[in-house]
Amino acid sequence: MDPVTRLRSAGAVWTLAAFTFREALRERLLRAMVGMIGIGWFFSLFLNELLLTDQEASRAAVLAFFFRLGSVFLVSILVSFAVARDLQNRGLDMMLAMPFPRGVVFLGKLGGFLLAALLLAGVCGVALLPLARPEPVLWWSLVLACELMIMTLLAQVVTMAMQQAPLALTLTAGFYLLARSMSAVLLIAGQTREANPDWSTQAIQWLLQGIAGALPGLDRFTVTGWLVQGGGGFQELGPILGETGIYLLLLAGIGLYDLYQREF
Repeated sequence: MDPVTRLRSAGAVWTLAAFTFREALRERLLRAMVGMIGIGWFFSLFLNELLLTDQEASRAAVLAFFFRLGSVFLVSILVSFAVARDLQNRGLDMMLAMPFPRGVVFLGKLGGFLLAALLLAGVCGVALLPLARPEPVLWWSLVLACELMIMTLLAQVVTMAMQQAPLALTLTAGFYLLARSMSAVLLIAGQTREANPDWSTQAIQWLLQGIAGALPGLDRFTVTGWLVQGGGGFQELGPILGETGIYLLLLAGIGLYDLYQREF
């Protein structure tokens, strides 16, 4: 690919990303964010009336948990239905008909969705500032952004493969819940193996360890304790950034391979 074509492709990626981001905002993303933050603050204020001590710390923990789950499912719903709509109304076919490689369309759409995910992570961080110190909130927001980027790309890849938003959303939610709970599953399996040390429990333990190795350790992402007890920093952020980069490259490779192999 010559430099002029590369420059045109980069411009097309940026243009498509900006268009996708604007479409996400038009799809009531801002209203959904405001609604999520309002509901979270309502429950935190209700909790404030029930607690006698450590009110701000408890409210920060509840809000962080609610914002984390709400953000993940919000971006998953946004991406799944946006990609499915493009597939159904032949909008993706029109994009692929442009004189650019298919990867330009994939990366352009992904760029717009990632901008929406980063905006959501930033808004959630700002909403936590009245209850926690700025530095832990900054680290928490950065790790939340990493988690949202993984889920955004996963939702796009799964939806393009399944071509149905409900099915893709179900698979994405299942992946997220499994990745979040895998440490607890391994702990339970380890206790079971100690109580019944036979070959079947050992085989199950190995199988679960293999599954855990293939999944991102999302239980280590966005630690609520950082907001309550302090923490975070480059030492904790480095491994998370590395894991995020690996899974983004892996998922992008899967998505591009599927897109190039498909006939439209």
